[in-house]
Amino acid sequence: MLKRPPFLAALLLAALPANAGSDHGLLWNRTGLPAVFPLQVQTLDGEDRSLLLTDAATGEAALAAFIEGGRFFRVLVPPGSYRVSLAPGDIWAEDGEPQNGTVELAAPLTFGITGAGRKAGYRIDLREAGEAQVTSQGICQTLRLDPGSLGQPWGRIDSTPPGGRAEEFLRGDERFPAPEYVVISRPCD
Repeated sequence: MLKRPPFLAALLLAALPANAGSDHGLLWNRTGLPAVFPLQVQTLDGEDRSLLLTDAATGEAALAAFIEGGRFFRVLVPPGSYRVSLAPGDIWAEDGEPQNGTVELAAPLTFGITGAGRKAGYRIDLREAGEAQVTSQGICQTLRLDPGSLGQPWGRIDSTPPGGRAEEFLRGDERFPAPEYVVISRPCD
């Protein structure tokens, strides 16, 4: 009997086929985890693909998406290690066997936080003949002080004169505001 890898069994048992004419983008996320890590797939015009991520440890289907060939495609993925399968067209093989032209990455991709404030993701380029080109793609996050959280700036008509707030604070009439921060996200690598 032919032995199938666990991720193909997951494809057979857990992944419902996409409907013909699927919409470009995420079809489902079955992990229950927030999707925050970037995965970008680049394809040639007319080469539609169905994306399936299966958990590398359990073989369970985790996320599926449909990619219209040639269109910009980026999906956010939950944390974890996943095997990636990119089947041609917009319908998954119901028998679980890979279709001709299916691209399956040899090693799982791990999505998670690396370093201080970097969300690690990947870019898969299917535009060149032969193997898929996989490169890292990250989202770096930094904090920026929200100046409005510190109260009115000096010199405004409705602001307290210099030294006035300190006197109010010493009397117990006022508390100095706690600074607030805004998260700034940008692509990085």
